[in-house]
Amino acid sequence: MLKFIEQEDVYYPSVLKKIRKSTEQLQPLYEAFRNALEAIDGCNDKIILRLFHSKSSVDNIVEFERFEIEDSGVGFNDVEYDRFKRIFDSRKGKNNQGSGRIQFLHFFQETEFKSTFYDKNAAYRRFFKISKRKEYIYDNNAIILADETVPLGKEEEHQRGTIVTFKYCWDDKDRILYSEMTTKKLKNLLLDHYIAYFCIHKNELPVIQIEYYINGVHITKEKEQIVAKDIPAIDKQDNVTLNYLKLAEDGKGLVPVDNKTEIFNIKSFKIKKKYLQKNEVKFTSKDETVEQLKIKLPFLPETETFEDCRYLMLVSSTFLTERDDDVRGNLKIASRNKLSSVGSDAYNEEDIYIEDIIEGISEKVKSLYPELEQKKQEFDDNIEKLKKMFLIDDETLKNIKIYPGESDSTILQKIYEADAKLVAKKDAELKRLVQDLEQLNPVEDDFEEHLSNVAEQLSCIIPLQNKNQLTKYVARRNMVLELFEKALHRQLLMQYKRENGKEPKNIDERIIHNILYRQHSSDSYNSNMWLINEDFIYFKGTSESKLKDVVVNDKKFFKDEFSEEELEAVVALGEDRREKRPDILLFPDEGKCIIIEFKNPNVNVSDHLTQVNKYASLLLNYSVDDFKIDTYYAYLIGEAIDGNDVQDHDSDFEYAYHFDYLYRPAKKVRGKFGRSDGSIYTEVIKYSTLLKRAKQRNQIFIDTLLNSNKQAT
Repeated sequence: MLKFIEQEDVYYPSVLKKIRKSTEQLQPLYEAFRNALEAIDGCNDKIILRLFHSKSSVDNIVEFERFEIEDSGVGFNDVEYDRFKRIFDSRKGKNNQGSGRIQFLHFFQETEFKSTFYDKNAAYRRFFKISKRKEYIYDNNAIILADETVPLGKEEEHQRGTIVTFKYCWDDKDRILYSEMTTKKLKNLLLDHYIAYFCIHKNELPVIQIEYYINGVHITKEKEQIVAKDIPAIDKQDNVTLNYLKLAEDGKGLVPVDNKTEIFNIKSFKIKKKYLQKNEVKFTSKDETVEQLKIKLPFLPETETFEDCRYLMLVSSTFLTERDDDVRGNLKIASRNKLSSVGSDAYNEEDIYIEDIIEGISEKVKSLYPELEQKKQEFDDNIEKLKKMFLIDDETLKNIKIYPGESDSTILQKIYEADAKLVAKKDAELKRLVQDLEQLNPVEDDFEEHLSNVAEQLSCIIPLQNKNQLTKYVARRNMVLELFEKALHRQLLMQYKRENGKEPKNIDERIIHNILYRQHSSDSYNSNMWLINEDFIYFKGTSESKLKDVVVNDKKFFKDEFSEEELEAVVALGEDRREKRPDILLFPDEGKCIIIEFKNPNVNVSDHLTQVNKYASLLLNYSVDDFKIDTYYAYLIGEAIDGNDVQDHDSDFEYAYHFDYLYRPAKKVRGKFGRSDGSIYTEVIKYSTLLKRAKQRNQIFIDTLLNSNKQAT
């Protein structure tokens, strides 16, 4: 006959409030599995986990029904059962007081225990269940409803062991989790949570299998087992010895306590990346990993791989176990950061602090794996590269947390989010200041003083608002300059990578052209023509268009209809000059045109001096009447330029002293077919000269930005 089992001097409603529900949704399963491990003797025993789901024949919805854990351990004999009945019973160990069963109550409406045990060569069966339902804890101040123990006969005729069954989740979120559980997923979760136990006991594991049932039918293909091959071997291990600390006699700082230390053991496992999603360092307590307290080592990137593996490092110590509280895995370890907030009495305690533990672990891991420090250095170098590339100031980096192994996009996202928050804050201040401005009274005596105060605050905020956009603007230019320089020195992969043993085709002119202004496009504003002249991005233009197809302000530039004389000239010598493709044409104002021609860096520019003249003549004489352009500015750009050779080809060219280029003053462009003459001004300049000039201009922006950052901070 079932009856409630009361415990004297315990009021269960208070106990349940004191020992709160774990945030780990699988905690009751972990507790039951741990109990099973403690109940068995060794590798000749077995633990079977059974997951029961029900499936509707109407809509095929799968729902959690119950969960069983069966073990072949000692069972609930009188000693174990008496201990189970007593909350906070420490006879099993200082740090195992039985509070784990409270998690059963928090998660499930009912937990059943069926146990067979031996006593004096005889076998007995014991059945009981626990719950925190009203009729248990409020009506009877009990959590256990038990049946009488039943004798079964001789022990050799009955298999000892216990079956724990969890039924009916209290919370929907837990029910959903258990409804979506699979045997494979559960296996991986157990391996992860009990990795410390499994690694330590790898060679003496019991049989551990996981079974799946749907509507009471055993689905054998879903069966999983945890076996030795699932468990990694220890790669390296070592100890860290830490001193207890106390307040110094002069009250200034902490000093070591003589002859009082704790040993922390570090076991490291090198695991294939497909089995370990991230590098982790975990505390362990009672051979279980502690999930609530995370350890992050600055040189161990979470997602980084090493020889296709990741690291799992387990830190164990009696110190850690002694600081495990009633909610298993919730370690109570002192922190230096909290000393000042808890009063001077805390300084009188002899203790080891979490910061010192992590530092000790960090130094030991670095000595075990020096390659990790190398990875950290690579990370730091990459941060410096990003700082330089995107003009990121140190103050922004101080305000965000960046971890090795994070991608460039993740790091930049954090930086931009931090900047956005700062801008939002300053925007709010800006609005307030504008409102203050509206409230100023010009007739008051202190008007000038108030006005100066508001103006000064505005002058501080507005540059900050503009800084972000300006930083992105300058950073992009910096990258374009770097790309241009690499192309000029043939350092781009496409310029030197051999294909099938052959040297790549030299397309340097095409590469440079596309960096400066996309071929076959007409988007000057988004081009990089600022590298030649800052104003060029504001002019309408076209790149690599046939003369007959050039359009300006939605109008055709070149004639469609020609007189007989014009047509004869435009196709003279069998060459249709309407098909010519100037590299770039820009149209700054009415009556003006800029002609830009690029040459491959290894081509002698002197051999092409007349090319821009020919284009100017075609543009002057064959444009429609709406476009009367008579002034041309030409830029012939290459790298193989010799001043004497240029002047040998055309003696009108002059040196622009101190500026490293040659220019030819206005030269006549002959007008034909009744048109007036025009003029052309020409410069011959090296790519390297343009690069040097653009770098100098951009550096002025950078220096200004960096100085404004220093002033803002």
